[in-house]
Amino acid sequence: MGGKPRAQPRPKGQKFERKVARLIEDDFGPGVKAFRTLQADRAYDSDVAVEGDQLLASIWWECNDERNPNPKGKLTQAKRDCDEALERSGRQRLPIAITHKLSSPTIYVTTYNWVWLSLCAGVMLKIDDSIGNVVVQTTWEEFVLVVWRARSRHIRHLPTGDQIEIHNGSEESPASA
Repeated sequence: MGGKPRAQPRPKGQKFERKVARLIEDDFGPGVKAFRTLQADRAYDSDVAVEGDQLLASIWWECNDERNPNPKGKLTQAKRDCDEALERSGRQRLPIAITHKLSSPTIYVTTYNWVWLSLCAGVMLKIDDSIGNVVVQTTWEEFVLVVWRARSRHIRHLPTGDQIEIHNGSEESPASA
């Protein structure tokens, strides 16, 4: 059987991933199904997968529950995995890191400015490289509020699969191009 042995998932990591899946289902309402994915083939899917909501399903959920979590490191991992997934499937994903420090009541969501803008807009944004990757961090509760607002205001009004391109402060919808 050669090859290098696979790292076994740690029980607390699995427990936190299940907790995040429950939070997604509880906080985003009926019709949203979230579950921990199989981790045998890393970078083929995020730690948690979501069905029943296009915006939530587009997120690459990278979870981390540790004594000293590393949100930027996990975000970098999520971005790398998103890039690999895009090459394989052609599907754009939004990288976010969900982190929790053991013994703390707060769960944090860490992502890039362009992801945050996509979540606020309720539509996938295609970002010009000149915008950069500024890191944004918020609490889980603030994240939920932003996504709920985006879902209630925008999702119903935008065609499926529509993208808005942002270039140095200007925006262009594919419909207007």
